[in-house]
Amino acid sequence: GRMTGRGVGMTYDRGADELWLQEQAGVSVAPDGAGVGALEVSSGSAGLARGSRYLQFERAVQIVHDGRRIEAEQAVGHLSEDEDRLSALDLRGGSRVETAGATPGALKLMQARDISLTYSADGARIERALLAGAGTIALAGEARESDRRIGGEMLDVALGADGATVTALAGRQRVTLELPGNRQRPGRTIRSGLVDGTPGADGRLTTIRFAEAVQYEETIGTPPVARRVGAA
Repeated sequence: GRMTGRGVGMTYDRGADELWLQEQAGVSVAPDGAGVGALEVSSGSAGLARGSRYLQFERAVQIVHDGRRIEAEQAVGHLSEDEDRLSALDLRGGSRVETAGATPGALKLMQARDISLTYSADGARIERALLAGAGTIALAGEARESDRRIGGEMLDVALGADGATVTALAGRQRVTLELPGNRQRPGRTIRSGLVDGTPGADGRLTTIRFAEAVQYEETIGTPPVARRVGAA
């Protein structure tokens, strides 16, 4: 339907209903009637397994999907039954998901060794992201302010109905929260073994609980003075 592909060299297995573009692969999915779901992919090679409903991309994968730029060494996209929408996307190796023009407080960047994304039923937004291996998420800062960042070896991020607002967060192993300072408030860094974030009444992430070897540090004043607090 909405999907087209191109490349140099092709193989087709009729029995398995699998098609591979061997070099310089490109796959496009046109937007649906509501104007969402557009997808552009370039990679070294690409395969479509219609029977199993998935797309596989190898080598220097670059994806543009509804305003997000996605990069990885390998990607597997799981398709809806009609093959018109992504239901999930698994990124492996040097994974990065970046949103252009993210509004203050919205999810701007995710990067890790591996990232697994789960999409909404209409394929229009990301509902959940699992980051494994030196994961980092960045929330866009206010005008002229740095982004807020949360890092950890394992991060589980839930997003709201807009696909950009973080509503819940869980992390473990070398977790770090970085809150940039300005003239009115100090820069703060919190490190711990575990983190658990829950939403408030407005659905936004408002409460974050840290556990296991917690270290809190803030820097304020001129010349800068560091204050440190620790808890087991």
